[in-house]
Amino acid sequence: MRAVHCFDNGVKVYDDQLVEAQRLRYAKSNVHEEDEEELFLRMINSLPAGGIFVSVGSAIGYYAFLAKRCRPDLMIHCFEPLEKHRSFLSENIALNGFLESDFKIHRFAIAPSSDEYLLVNRSFGSFLVKPEDARSRPVSSVESVLLSEIGTLIGSDVIDLLQMDIQGFEALILEDHFSEPGSKIDIRSFLVGTHGESIHDRCRAVLGLHGYMVLHDEFATPNQPDGILAAAKGDGRRS
Repeated sequence: MRAVHCFDNGVKVYDDQLVEAQRLRYAKSNVHEEDEEELFLRMINSLPAGGIFVSVGSAIGYYAFLAKRCRPDLMIHCFEPLEKHRSFLSENIALNGFLESDFKIHRFAIAPSSDEYLLVNRSFGSFLVKPEDARSRPVSSVESVLLSEIGTLIGSDVIDLLQMDIQGFEALILEDHFSEPGSKIDIRSFLVGTHGESIHDRCRAVLGLHGYMVLHDEFATPNQPDGILAAAKGDGRRS
């Protein structure tokens, strides 16, 4: 029988899906990202009834499941390009007592341009590269889409909260998204895992330039590997 890891908030995953660094972190504080947990819950609980939450880089589903536990009314979309993690995510849906229909899982990577990309397979640290930069790293082909184009995939031109953890492309994606005048999708709030101070600063700058109020600004976190940047347009709710 497969061992199950149960987080303090009730979310469950199969233990064999985890890596050792995560197990060590969870032994200290049994949530996925100690510094981000409370902020995530506040943002999720502030969304309007029937709102749309989009998780970009969903991995094995932790935040999607936590959102659904807190807010069963939300429409939840998961973008995860790594096939192994999509398989784990599907396994964990049943483990947590949800239905497949409670989540929409998309195989696409969110990319900063319409160029061709490959996915470097490093489990939870997987990231995109252009073919000429792949070198000898283990890569797989991947279908990608621009952030400004995902409205057709989720069936809405409004996203109430978009959470993004994509291992270093976050600034490029935001900059590309806001460079297109009159984008067809309105993202009301962002929660971004940032990878390095310069990327964090660029994300803050582009969001501020386009009318977002920063809610949380922490490029160096004491208890998790990623920085945290949260921002909302207006009050973070649909107008």
